[in-house]
Amino acid sequence: MMRLIAFVFLTLLLAHTTLLASGPTFVQVKSATPQTASGSVAVTYPATQTAGNLNVVVVGWNDTASTVSMVSDSLGNNYVLAIGPTSGTGLRQSIYYAAGIKAGSNTVTVRFNQAALYVDVRMLEYSGLDPANPLDVKAGAAGSGTTASSGAATTTSANDMIFGAGMTIARFTAAGAGFVSRIITSPDADIAEDRSVNTTGSYSATAPNSSGSWVMQMVAFRASGTSGGGSSNPAPTVSAISPNTGTANGGTAVTITGKGFQSGAAVTIGGTAATSVTVVSSTSITAKTPAHAAGAADVVVKNTDNQAGSLSGGYTYTSSTGGGSGAPAGATFYDDFSKGSLDTSKWIPSNWGAPGGGKFVPSYLDFSTGMLRIKVTQTSSGGGVASVGGELQSKNALGFGTYEWIMRAASTSTTPNGSGYTVSGQISSGFIYVNNSQTEIDSPEIEGQNPGTLWWTSWTSVNTKQYTSTQASFAPENGFHSYKCVWTKTSIKFYVDGVLVSTHTSVVPQTPAYAMINHWGTNSTGWGGLATPNVTRYMFVRSFSFIPAN
Repeated sequence: MMRLIAFVFLTLLLAHTTLLASGPTFVQVKSATPQTASGSVAVTYPATQTAGNLNVVVVGWNDTASTVSMVSDSLGNNYVLAIGPTSGTGLRQSIYYAAGIKAGSNTVTVRFNQAALYVDVRMLEYSGLDPANPLDVKAGAAGSGTTASSGAATTTSANDMIFGAGMTIARFTAAGAGFVSRIITSPDADIAEDRSVNTTGSYSATAPNSSGSWVMQMVAFRASGTSGGGSSNPAPTVSAISPNTGTANGGTAVTITGKGFQSGAAVTIGGTAATSVTVVSSTSITAKTPAHAAGAADVVVKNTDNQAGSLSGGYTYTSSTGGGSGAPAGATFYDDFSKGSLDTSKWIPSNWGAPGGGKFVPSYLDFSTGMLRIKVTQTSSGGGVASVGGELQSKNALGFGTYEWIMRAASTSTTPNGSGYTVSGQISSGFIYVNNSQTEIDSPEIEGQNPGTLWWTSWTSVNTKQYTSTQASFAPENGFHSYKCVWTKTSIKFYVDGVLVSTHTSVVPQTPAYAMINHWGTNSTGWGGLATPNVTRYMFVRSFSFIPAN
């Protein structure tokens, strides 16, 4: 009998141990702490991610004027704001998460509405958390002194992981009582920590701080199986989009109707993310369409639990002329690069040196995807880096008028609509140029190291320029967008997806110039970023058009 009791006890103990081992488990962490103002920050997980796990991304920065405009990653996971921004004295922090993630190598990119000071990104992967509805409760607070505390919140699920994160003007020295420190960043000394609990109750996140002001946040995530297993919500349905047609340039305001839309839902049209997405209610979403080729496109709404609904062919893109070739009305120069080879009656491929010591070669221009694809490669060579890219120049100079490039900035995707991520070390650009910048209008230039920052520059010589930068509300490397400049004798107006973002009047060139498209490698701590050898990236251009001024 005693043997039987012992056997039963041992069996129960092993079962209990197995259940505990399968609960919330820390997998990996990575951080980035740029010490200069940054409009975007990209961070790559050190190891391949596992399908179904949870990503937590903590974003802190040292000003209260900037805001996060987007968190995305190269696997296409959907990030939801868990808490924030919580603002303190010169400090701000938010926590985002992605549930039920996809498997693979992954780079997370955080973008701001403007360059933010001393950004501190901490990203962590966990297993054993609910893949559909992980968020339980949250709390956040700001203050000063030697103990940072998020304030308390009462959990509703017995088995939770209590995640804490804080940033400080000074230095966090250790995890709070009961917590395990997963990272204290260098040199910022901001913290991420966690603990697992198995009873409901009132919990907070704390950490000892050397001195000064701090922000502290706590998010409780449910363990797997504690929200009823799988999603407790049905998949969303998409029944209509209004209007259901718009130009290929994108930027059309639309309303999507259906059922089951969750806060934080993402919208794609034709495989490209829509912008300005607002979930008005469970039955209505407003958004702006992305740029896309003429034709029918699927409308997809994806909830935060990764369930999606679609309206097949629900939206139709038309050209500005209402059909035909897709050339805008009044265009005297148009190319959609769909012939399968370069139209040499319109363009000259560059076969000479590129900025920064690299080179352009015609073989890096490819038309096999139904549009222009320009490749960049970088290899280590003789203690340096050899960069090779591609460039096109119009055969004839053009003058005042409207120039438009519909393009996807550089990423590792080999196909126009594939998944990819950006890396440091290249520039993607549509621009106008002649005679050593006697006329140059960059519309825009997009860096590899800061892909969310769009640089608009006008030149009348190598020493005379006017420049502005704007922050994209989308990921330029993840989809096609319209970039346009309207050049007149007195001004240059720059547009993104039909929206005016900048105007130049101080430096306005007067000399006709050539339309240009290029993608080239950099190796600089400043412009473009340091090289990333042995990672091939691709820029795609769907079309270019020019409409002369009246």
